[in-house]
Amino acid sequence: MLCRWAVLPRSAARRWAGDVAARASGDAAVTVAYQTRVAAGRVREDAVQAALARRFDALLQELRVWEQEEAARRAAAAERERQQQARQECVAEDAAGGETADEGGDEAPASAVLSPPAPRGLYIHGSVGIGKTMVMDMFFASCGDAAGVARTRRRVHFHEFMLDVHRRVHVARKATADGRDAVVRVADAIAEEAQLLCFDEFQVTDIADALIVKRLFQYLFKRGVVLVATSNRAPEALYDGGFNRQLFTGFIDTIREQCEVVFMDAAHDYRTEHLTAVKDFVPRDYYFPADGHAATMGLQQAFLEASTTGGGGAAAEAAANGDLRLPLPQQGRYVTVRRARGRCAWFGFEELCAAALSAADYFCLAAHFNVVIVQGVPQLGAKHHDEARRFVTLIDALYEKRCRLVVAADAPLPDLFQAFEAKVVFQGSDEETFPYSPPPVDPEAAPTDPANHTEMWVSTSGGASSSNSTTMLQTKHGAMEWSATGMVGVSLAQLSAVKDVAFSFRRAASRLAEMNRPEWGE
Repeated sequence: MLCRWAVLPRSAARRWAGDVAARASGDAAVTVAYQTRVAAGRVREDAVQAALARRFDALLQELRVWEQEEAARRAAAAERERQQQARQECVAEDAAGGETADEGGDEAPASAVLSPPAPRGLYIHGSVGIGKTMVMDMFFASCGDAAGVARTRRRVHFHEFMLDVHRRVHVARKATADGRDAVVRVADAIAEEAQLLCFDEFQVTDIADALIVKRLFQYLFKRGVVLVATSNRAPEALYDGGFNRQLFTGFIDTIREQCEVVFMDAAHDYRTEHLTAVKDFVPRDYYFPADGHAATMGLQQAFLEASTTGGGGAAAEAAANGDLRLPLPQQGRYVTVRRARGRCAWFGFEELCAAALSAADYFCLAAHFNVVIVQGVPQLGAKHHDEARRFVTLIDALYEKRCRLVVAADAPLPDLFQAFEAKVVFQGSDEETFPYSPPPVDPEAAPTDPANHTEMWVSTSGGASSSNSTTMLQTKHGAMEWSATGMVGVSLAQLSAVKDVAFSFRRAASRLAEMNRPEWGE
């Protein structure tokens, strides 16, 4: 199948957008929603965003036509089944009366009425803060506004979706008695619940997700599910450098077959522009230094305000009854909150990000609290790989649920995340370098000068799969040994996780900046 890859450069965006609009047959619900925001001054008009809105208008129209055809197919199948049932009843009556009747053996079964092919979805990738999620959310809302379009649909952060998938697979495996694949059962259930899936921040970072995503979506696409996703990565960059990646790469071809891949060729991060555009801008919920008087007073004030205006609930009991334990049934454990009042929870950084917590824990916190305070956040770079990964995941969870995150840190907001570069050095002087510092928007552009950031490299004497490899950090101050497990001799399989953390820093910094706007969380 010939796969299209659309690129939205600013120089051609308006012309391309007009072509898409023509194909949309006058349906411009997403464009209308976008222009309404522009007119209200909520967003600044952007040619690339407008072009994407018009491409979503085209998909909206394609979905409408598809659902009309599918409704007609179902009606025809129901009518055919009714006729077959009536014929069988006549045959039975004739047989009871001793007569011979034509049983209609040449009649095709009702299931022979084929479903029309589902429209190709959209996989949108590009830099951070350029409006991918905003426009996708307008499309999702427009589906609900347009009668008969995507009545069963789901919009969810991809982290949260995969947590749900793993839970379902676990339950299905325990309940499966007929030999059916648990992943097939889960795909059937998801397809029954939603024919349109919209994901924010599509990413694959570990082997468990990589294997299940490939099989799950193959079944979902067979069942006519339409995928829309935003990502900072092109499909080819998903699970980059991951363990046994060759088992995953077939899914990249599937994405390109089932989705039109759209690259938003833009670089301006609208989330962070207020940091420099507004003179003397002071972040609402970010305090530096962490041990300063302003930080101490600011955290206490945020805790007091949130606990008195955020309502009661289970969290309110923690103040009087000690630790609060929030259940994670699918994990068989609890999230412990030692300091909470109302809808506000207060944590030390080590407590929240040095412990073995995961996305499930952070989404649980986001579901129970409107405000989360984190005290004592260090400057984050390769040296704090595990802690940084968890803090980024926490930001993603709270951002998705529009919760406030109040931070006291050891570095100013623009300098909290230290970009670094991952490098693998193989025996025989063969070298592979992975720059993430942060990546340039133009794929042909040169990466950031490595002299300005930390460099992480792995040296091994046993090849890429050696279990005796040692992970090192190289900085301008010298080299130091590092291990995600605290032990010497970590596997190169961990490199993928390190690279993902480095890649995610720019997104985390962008989101944290937006979360410090005065209007956030209101």
